[in-house]
Amino acid sequence: MRGFPALRRDVLRWLITLNLSQPIKNVRRDFSNGFLVAEIFSQYYPQDIQMHSFDNGTRLAKKKDNWAQLEKIFRKKEVPVIPGEIENIVNCGPEDGIGPLLERMYWFLARKKNPMSRIYGRDFLTTQRHH
Repeated sequence: MRGFPALRRDVLRWLITLNLSQPIKNVRRDFSNGFLVAEIFSQYYPQDIQMHSFDNGTRLAKKKDNWAQLEKIFRKKEVPVIPGEIENIVNCGPEDGIGPLLERMYWFLARKKNPMSRIYGRDFLTTQRHH
């Protein structure tokens, strides 16, 4: 799969199993508008995500609106987001922009043991979130 060099194999497998509405061809571009992130969260929290509220467009205003909605969900569910990370993703920043967030989503949503917890302590996921 092209466009995934920074993602771990287990995260890639997880993304594939989600059967997203569009194929992921370029990770930076495909995740920049937040639509696929919303789709992923809607599979785990269907009561909190209304997909009709998200736009799959490429205009900057639509991207920002999608991510603003996602940030509310992230805060509610205590999903870890690093300050400045979303802006980098919206602007199709370096591939490692979305990669770390996708990995944290995998650990958070799939309830897998996070290897970063061994390095940073068991509260890594909750202490790194954006307020």
